[in-house]
Amino acid sequence: MIDLTAKSLSEVPLIDSQTRHLNLSRNKLILFTLEFFHLKYLNLHKNELSLFFIATPVPTHLASLDLSSNRLSRLPPELAEITSLTELYLSDNRFTIITFSFERLTNLHTLSLSKNKLTNLPLTLQHCPLTHFGASFNLLSEFPHFLKNIDSLRSIHLEGNPFEKKEG
Repeated sequence: MIDLTAKSLSEVPLIDSQTRHLNLSRNKLILFTLEFFHLKYLNLHKNELSLFFIATPVPTHLASLDLSSNRLSRLPPELAEITSLTELYLSDNRFTIITFSFERLTNLHTLSLSKNKLTNLPLTLQHCPLTHFGASFNLLSEFPHFLKNIDSLRSIHLEGNPFEKKEG
């Protein structure tokens, strides 16, 4: 495990390619390219990331990815190829739309999209075996009814959205 939390890093230092756990949270990274094939856990929480790339071949062991509290507005399409993901944290970014397909993320149990500017959620989420889902404090005007189709869901957090009240 390599823990480089709160080191004021603006660039990623040279890291052993066999690293499995990497914590780079609370730094000043603006750009990050995921090129560590053996990583299982990557924490980039609370940086200044506006760009996130994934090198090929994509890492096939990555289980947990925390990109929360950054400046991201889009996700690389290669993220959909990391089928080993079980946890994905994207809260507190600048997403207005998610064009990325969740369909192949068949191991994803935890997804946080809270504190963005999302007006709707991708229907492909219904293919994930989610147990924990959060999209609080976005701009959702309607309850995402497809969530009712995910039998594995144990917790849903949607508070702070401007849901329109239906009359009648």
